[in-house]
Amino acid sequence: MELDLVSPPAVDRAAWVAEHSVLAPPAALPQLRILSTDTAQRIYSMGPNAIAFLGATGADALLTVLIDGARATVRIAKGTSAEQTASRVALAVPSRFAAEVMGNVVTVWKTTEDVEIAA
Repeated sequence: MELDLVSPPAVDRAAWVAEHSVLAPPAALPQLRILSTDTAQRIYSMGPNAIAFLGATGADALLTVLIDGARATVRIAKGTSAEQTASRVALAVPSRFAAEVMGNVVTVWKTTEDVEIAA
């Protein structure tokens, strides 16, 4: 009889998973808001953690990125496209958060760097 020390037998797999798994509720989505001094480029909320930019900036602008009380300011030049603006905003998110850009949409979420796990 050969012993398999890597995985539990198929019969006990559900019990083994239940015993060795930790279920944690998902983290709440961060609240993302953008304040802009430019009126030409449109900013649309796609949900609590996503923003879409439409059109190019009509003048030099300052964007304030607000995420759950954290703040960053980004300077955007006149004529900057929506995709470039989204990339600049994603680079400016505070360190506790991560951002992903898909075209002209920026999505942010909390990182686990600040989470302390009790043993």
